[in-house]
Amino acid sequence: ISPDGHDVALIQNAMSTVAARVAGNVYIAPVRGGTVLQLTRGDYRVSSLHWSPDGTRLSFLSSRPLPPGFGTGPHVATTQLWLIDVRGGEPWPVTKLESSIDDYAWVGRDSIVYLAADTLSEYERRLRDEKDDSRVVDDSANKPPARLFALDVATGKIRRLTDNTDWIQDFSIAPDGASAVTVHERSLSEGYDQKIPSITRLTDLRTGTSRVIFDGRRTLPYSIT
Repeated sequence: ISPDGHDVALIQNAMSTVAARVAGNVYIAPVRGGTVLQLTRGDYRVSSLHWSPDGTRLSFLSSRPLPPGFGTGPHVATTQLWLIDVRGGEPWPVTKLESSIDDYAWVGRDSIVYLAADTLSEYERRLRDEKDDSRVVDDSANKPPARLFALDVATGKIRRLTDNTDWIQDFSIAPDGASAVTVHERSLSEGYDQKIPSITRLTDLRTGTSRVIFDGRRTLPYSIT
């Protein structure tokens, strides 16, 4: 629902007519009924739809191709973060990352915090080049940390917010954008052997200081908000 409560943004999924996959498009519908506006068209995957805090734009993750001249490279991830004006027009990308974004949240009119793996290792780049989608359990030597980053959507500048060496699985940002709660997976085999439990940290995003609030021995948050 839009910040002013007047409209609902939604993704309509359907089987692609040109590829063997589900494709999604973004629509806006008035809460009290009326004309439904289709904002995007194409045979691409679309997910994680969010309103900007001022209600003027929508953000979403999509596999649609980046435009020519955007600085694409051989290791750019298929899925990137896109914005579109709610009044219509073409969407535009705001990221060209090597790693796909796992989750993100708006924290201001032009600021987004997102969760993604840090720079790919040479091993992961080679697997991507060879289109090898096999997955090795507990390959921590070749798995880059999953960290929080701040994105200025107006300038495209990215700033790393956390310097953890493990893998953030979930996060929630305080309403004032000053701090974040993060759930950290410390072993890639935790889901199989439960030997090393995840921990939960509270991080001051202004200073970078962080402390453990749940050590995993008694409390294991499933979902945080």
